[in-house]
Amino acid sequence: LTDTGMLSLTVLLVSIISPVILYFIIQRIGFGMFLFERPAWAHVDDGSAAQAASKTPLPAAATQSSRT
Repeated sequence: LTDTGMLSLTVLLVSIISPVILYFIIQRIGFGMFLFERPAWAHVDDGSAAQAASKTPLPAAATQSSRT
């Protein structure tokens, strides 16, 4: 393949289709779903933690830049 456009299209299609095929193979064999699932420690809370964090003010030293 010497045409840049065709090569780009080929790379795009392979990069989209390969994970989909891998997902269906993993579902069929029943092992490897950890590749497609978020671990329990990485889940984002429902927003209550973000609201609590935004209520606590930052110390003055943390808000000032060190490049003064």
